[in-house]
Amino acid sequence: MVMVDLANKVLAWLNGVNADYTELYNAVRDLLSCQHAELSSVESELRTRQNDETEAVLSGDELRARSREATEVLARSEAEYMKATGPLSLLKDKISETREVLRKLEEESVEKEREVDVLYVKWKSCLHSHVAIKNEEREFDGQLFEKHRNLEETQQRFDKVEAGVRQSIKALLSILC
Repeated sequence: MVMVDLANKVLAWLNGVNADYTELYNAVRDLLSCQHAELSSVESELRTRQNDETEAVLSGDELRARSREATEVLARSEAEYMKATGPLSLLKDKISETREVLRKLEEESVEKEREVDVLYVKWKSCLHSHVAIKNEEREFDGQLFEKHRNLEETQQRFDKVEAGVRQSIKALLSILC
């Protein structure tokens, strides 16, 4: 609005000295209209890009939390799996001691194998989930970088347009003085 007030003062002064300022009036009006439209457009785009980046950062936080949780679940699952494999090996070694002991140990061995298989499947599932989330996280990081780059470009354009507006104000002020 400073430019509009300044332009009005200049035009009032020119009117006071009975000058023909039609061309100047049209040029200033066109310049102000063009700069105002461009500033509004870039400002709107800047707000959109800022909102995009904010949403992306929030999504990234959620993704990272899921990734940490998947890592913890994977570690617990792997520990359970590793813990379960030891007794199985010991049980198989004792099978040869006696026939009676052999029968009992074979039953125990079969049971432990089932447990290990269940834990292995669980661990494998956790591993696949972990890998998928890590891949998603890498892809997200690339998208976040792109959004940030777009925001910086828009901010630079906004700064350039704003500097042009200020330069126009200075030029109009120098005409008055």
